[in-house]
Amino acid sequence: MLADLSSYFVFLTLVLAVTFSPGPAILLAVYNSVTYGFRMACVGVLGNLTAMMLMATVSGLGLGAIILASATLFTVVKWIGGVYLIYLGVKAWCHRGRAHHVEEELVTLKGRSTTAWMIWRQAFMTGISNPKALAFYVALFPQFIDHSRPLWQEMLPLMGIFAFASVSALMMYAGLARHARRWLQKPRVAAGFQKMMGSMFVAIGGAMLVTSR
Repeated sequence: MLADLSSYFVFLTLVLAVTFSPGPAILLAVYNSVTYGFRMACVGVLGNLTAMMLMATVSGLGLGAIILASATLFTVVKWIGGVYLIYLGVKAWCHRGRAHHVEEELVTLKGRSTTAWMIWRQAFMTGISNPKALAFYVALFPQFIDHSRPLWQEMLPLMGIFAFASVSALMMYAGLARHARRWLQKPRVAAGFQKMMGSMFVAIGGAMLVTSR
């Protein structure tokens, strides 16, 4: 119950512990910051935030519990998430490691180059197809909701706290990666960085496929 400020503090503490722990979203934020620049990484943060808010809403409405209760639906979500992360890993592995100076350019949605829409979509898909994140919402949010009050009054503060923690974590990691970008894009380092990040995406995606609930 969110009867007092101590409940908000407990919720914030739990959310901070989860959002600042390395995972697919943070890995993607670091990758985008180094490969495409900090501004494009921020676009990815917005994509992930959209996915998180959508999943939180679904969980608050009780639909998340239905997905987790259905072995078929859970498996579908798990496979979509795992395969997509492996796809991102292969894509990063095959990347040339060349700098993308998009921060000084006008980003459009046309052409074959990396666009803000592509970055947003990748981050959104990474977030929305993570079954572990959905399980977290289903397990955590109901514990802090007073069902005697209108749902939206209970959900909005929780979603605001979660949005603050999530954005703070992703921006911090993207900012740290920004400072290391110049070094990581040196010819002798860039290829190794791309392969390392690609391997991590593949490892996380593979682990998602083989692990159970």
